[in-house]
Amino acid sequence: MDVAYPLPAWLHAHGDLMDYESSLMENAGALLLGRITHGDFASYWPAVAADETQAGEGTKRYAHRLDQMDKFVVSRSGAVAFWPGTHRVEDATAIEIQRIKDRSAGDVIVYGSLSLIGAFNVLSLIDEFDFIVPPTLLCRGKPILNADQRPRWSSRSATRFLLEPSCSGMQHLAPCNPVGNHEGRPGCPSRPSWL
Repeated sequence: MDVAYPLPAWLHAHGDLMDYESSLMENAGALLLGRITHGDFASYWPAVAADETQAGEGTKRYAHRLDQMDKFVVSRSGAVAFWPGTHRVEDATAIEIQRIKDRSAGDVIVYGSLSLIGAFNVLSLIDEFDFIVPPTLLCRGKPILNADQRPRWSSRSATRFLLEPSCSGMQHLAPCNPVGNHEGRPGCPSRPSWL
C-alpha cells in the first residue's frame, strides 16, 4: 500500500515537537475535528499505526494513540471518512460539545478545523490555544478567526522546538476573561499587544 501525507514537510513533527505532540495526546481523551481535517487524518494515521509507512518510532506511537482515541467529527452532510473510533456530530452546539467533554477522560483536542475553531470562539468554548509556528511564510490561507471575532487571549508560555534544518515555536494562549471554570486567570489589557 502506498501512503503519502499530502502536506508540506514543515507540518511533520520530529524531535522535540514530536515529544510535545505525544505528550498532548497522552493527556487527551478525544479528538474533535471538522470533516475535512478528519478525512486528511483518516487517510494517513491508520496506515502509520499499521506500520505501512516508514515512520519513526515516536510517530508510530503517536499514530497508535490516535487510533485508540475516540474521534468526533462534525459533519452536517453525513459524509465521514472511515476510521475506527469515529463518532459523527451533526452540529457543533455548546450542548453537544459539553457532552463530548463530559464523556472524555481527558482534554478534547482540535487540530486545524478552522470553521470549528471560529464557532467555538463565538461560543466561548476554547480553554486554550497551542499554536505551532514553523518558520514558513504562507502567502494565502484561511484566518484562524474571522475579522469580527476579537479574541482576548493572553500568552501563558512559549517553547522553541529544535528541528533540522530550522526551528519551530509553540505559543500557548489562554483566554483572559473566560466563560466557565477558569478561576485565577488574569484579565487582558484593553487592547491585545499584537494589534
